[in-house]
Amino acid sequence: MTIFLSFAGARDPVADDTNEEGSIVTLWRWWRDHGQPVDQVWLFSVNAEGQQYAQNTRDWLISEHLCTAEQIQLYHREASPVDYEAVTQFAFEVVQQNVNTRNDNDVTIFFNASSGTPTMKLSGSLLSAAGLLPGGKIWTVLNPRHVGEHQERVSVQDVRFIGEYLLRERLGEAVAGNQFQTAIALAQEWGRITIHDVVRRTSAALLSVLRAYRAWDLTDFAVARRYLTQVDRLDAVPWTPEGRDAFDRQRRWLNNTALESTEENPLNLVELYYSIERYSEQERYTDALARGRRLVEGLLYYYYHAQYRVNVRRVAKHWVGQLPQNLTEKFRDEGERYVPLLVLARTLTEESPDPTVRELWADIDTFKALMDVRNQSLAAHGMQPVTREDVAKVRPILRKWVMTLVPDTGEYLKLYPLTPAMRQRVLQDLGLPPGRV
Repeated sequence: MTIFLSFAGARDPVADDTNEEGSIVTLWRWWRDHGQPVDQVWLFSVNAEGQQYAQNTRDWLISEHLCTAEQIQLYHREASPVDYEAVTQFAFEVVQQNVNTRNDNDVTIFFNASSGTPTMKLSGSLLSAAGLLPGGKIWTVLNPRHVGEHQERVSVQDVRFIGEYLLRERLGEAVAGNQFQTAIALAQEWGRITIHDVVRRTSAALLSVLRAYRAWDLTDFAVARRYLTQVDRLDAVPWTPEGRDAFDRQRRWLNNTALESTEENPLNLVELYYSIERYSEQERYTDALARGRRLVEGLLYYYYHAQYRVNVRRVAKHWVGQLPQNLTEKFRDEGERYVPLLVLARTLTEESPDPTVRELWADIDTFKALMDVRNQSLAAHGMQPVTREDVAKVRPILRKWVMTLVPDTGEYLKLYPLTPAMRQRVLQDLGLPPGRV
C-alpha cells in the first residue's frame, strides 16, 4: 500500500496568485498519469487556517473525481506551524500509530515537501533521513513560474542515505563494543532502509556473521559454526583476499570440536582467555574477573592432568596417592575434600621442577587481592563493584599463566580469529565502515 502524506498549505488546492493547482493536486494527477498507484491521501494541519486548506483540498480532490472520500484522511493537531519539534513529532506519531512498520513491509510513504511552511516541508525529510518513514520517498513540485522548457514540475528525492549513514556508524560502534545483539538489530534495520543494492545483497551475510559472533561470545560454538556455514553458501559476497582469509580462519577455528569439550584443553582455554577481553570491552567487569578466576582454575586442572594424570576436580583422597611423594605431602591435610585453588597453585609453584612455573608464585599476592574483589562482588558472595582497573591488573597475569602452564596455547593465542582486527577484516567486506569494528 502507498500512502501520500502532506501538510496542507496556502496554495492548496489552488494557488490564488497563479490560479494553478497546488502541489497536492499536482502530485496526485502526475502519479495517475504516470501509472503510479497511490492508495490513500493523509492531509495534515496544525492551525485553523491549515485545517481549512486541508478540507478544501479534500473537497477539490473529490469534486475532480481524482479520488474517493474513503481514500482521504484528515489529521489535525494544534501547534505552531514553525515549531520543528512539534510539527515533526506530529507527523511521526501519526505514522507510528497508523502504519505497522514492523509487520507490514509493503507500506510506502510518499511525502510532499512542497506544501505548507518551511518547517512542515522539512519534517518529512527529517523523518525519512532517520529511517522513520516506510519507503522514505520525498516528492517536490516546482512553481509553474520556475519550470524550464524541458523541465518536469514533479521530482522525487531520496534522503534515506543520511539515516543509513548514521545507522551504519551506530552498527560499527556496537560491534566494536562486542554488543552483538544490538548490532544484529541495527543490521536488520539497515537492510530494511538501505538504498544501496550491494547492501541488500550482503545484508543476509552480515546478519549471519553477527549472529555467529553473538553465539560465539556465548560459547555456543555449534550455533556459531552453523551461521558461518550459511554465509559460505550465499552468492555475491564481495570478499577481498584479506576478508576471505579472516573468514576462513574463523570457520576453521569453529570447526575444531575441542572447543565444545567438557574438559580443559589448549583451545578452549585460549577461548576463555579472550572472552575475558570481550567482557571487559562490554564493561562487564564483574563477569570478566569471574572468568579470570575460572581460567586460573582451568589452567591448574589442565596442568595437573597433563603432568600427573590426575583429575583434581575429584575429592582429593581419590588422587593424592597418585602424585609424586613431595606433592603428596603437600596435600595430606586435603585428603577428604576438594582442594582450594590457592593450595593447588602454591603446591604447584613450590614443587615444580620447571623454574618458569615456580616463578608464577610471584603473582599470587596480586591474584589473591583480585580474587578478594571478585568474592565481594555480585559474581560471588558480596555486593561490591568490580572496576576496569581490577580487570586490567589481572589480564597480563592471566596471559603469563596461560603461556607458562599450557605452552601449546602460544600458537593459538597468535591465531585467535575473533579479535577486533579479524572482525574488522570480515565486516568491512560486508559494508561496515573501516576502523570501527
